[in-house]
Amino acid sequence: MNNDKSLFLSPALGDVRVSGLGWAGLLLLALGAGVSTALGNISLGFLLLLLLVTPEQTWRTVRKDPLFYLSLLFWGYLGLRLALAVWEWPQDAAQQIDAAKGWSLTGFMTVLVVSLWISRLTRPDRAIRVLLAVLLVAFLAEVVRGTPLSLVDNILHGRRYGFGMVIIEAGLYFGVGILGLLLLGPRLILGRRGLPRILVAIAAGTVILVLFLGLVGTQTRGGWLAFLLVAPVSLAVLYFPGRGQPRRRRGWKEKAAVMGALVLLVLGGIWQWHTVSHRVLDERGVYAKVLEQGLDKAPLTSVTKRLWMWRFGIERWEERPILGWGPRNLHFVAKDYPIIKKLPHVSMLHNTYVDILARFGLIGFVLYAVQCLLVLGGTLRGYRKGIIEKDLAVFLVGAGGMLLVWSLTDVRLNHPQMSFFVALLGGIGYGVGLKARALPAPGEAPARGQRA
Repeated sequence: MNNDKSLFLSPALGDVRVSGLGWAGLLLLALGAGVSTALGNISLGFLLLLLLVTPEQTWRTVRKDPLFYLSLLFWGYLGLRLALAVWEWPQDAAQQIDAAKGWSLTGFMTVLVVSLWISRLTRPDRAIRVLLAVLLVAFLAEVVRGTPLSLVDNILHGRRYGFGMVIIEAGLYFGVGILGLLLLGPRLILGRRGLPRILVAIAAGTVILVLFLGLVGTQTRGGWLAFLLVAPVSLAVLYFPGRGQPRRRRGWKEKAAVMGALVLLVLGGIWQWHTVSHRVLDERGVYAKVLEQGLDKAPLTSVTKRLWMWRFGIERWEERPILGWGPRNLHFVAKDYPIIKKLPHVSMLHNTYVDILARFGLIGFVLYAVQCLLVLGGTLRGYRKGIIEKDLAVFLVGAGGMLLVWSLTDVRLNHPQMSFFVALLGGIGYGVGLKARALPAPGEAPARGQRA
């Protein structure tokens, strides 16, 4: 038995042993990510405080960790870029500082805090599934709370709605929820004991249908694109392993569960085809005009607004390619630019990558890209070392892939709810990699106090 007195047997998880307070903090973070930004902030602060209370154990993990030093580098660069912006525009110092606060939570240290607690789980695969289930329940609770019954019929007949959240974010979350149930649901249904499988299957199917109708109701084309690109690839990776990869026999019941979910999605798509087709095709004439006559002569629509923003952001970045323009929104230094005359209240560029380049230059972009690669590498390492099962690994990579695709048309990294989403999913992926890194190499004896 492990002699670490900070670990205890959690009755909710059977033999999953974890630091009691840390586990409570992770559960609160999953709950807060769905229903309360205040609870999310409190839980992140609580998890950080617990790490500081156990400095020796924390330092042993982070002293050679690349994400720790990348986070320090990012915060140092953010502080430097803020100082330069305040020096250049002292009259806007308050706005620059406020904007920097939001960008300080774009992963990095928040991902690291969560990952350190994930790495302390002795049975992380099972515990992570519990965290994801709590996140899903909290999200559905927020959807129910933010959707008056009087609006349901209007939403089903084409009204665009955010379900109590920012619309562009909600589209991503609905899509990730569907992906999670497609990949993780069959194991939940077939491995469930105590309840008839048919009841669990009906409940899972109902949730998938609700999530799909929510995805359609947000009418976020970026969310739709992310789901359509990532979900088929994720299912193919899970059920059709490539050459040289181990093949796991999957019974007809598991395949039937997946096929049933896909049939539900197809039926839902047929039911909501008018909304989907109208949203996708309503500006097809604008596309043709942009291609034939150029952006300057095209009417101002939701599509051309984005094209204007992207062009504006790229041109601003080209003026300051290394350091960018600083944390604050860019319109205050471009009053005579055509887009400011067309969109005087533009606050972001509807493309995360262009936005980061324009604000923080190549340095900020490279720091963000390295963070993404570290999280991906950690997830794959955790899977290869047997820390998590393949379905969970595919989901974590797929959810990250959806975020990256969605980021082509939207920017929300510097807002609280999205920062919790990134911290939790990124922290889970990187955390299983930390746990895998702590395992002894084949043939090597485990360190004192470490379980093999």
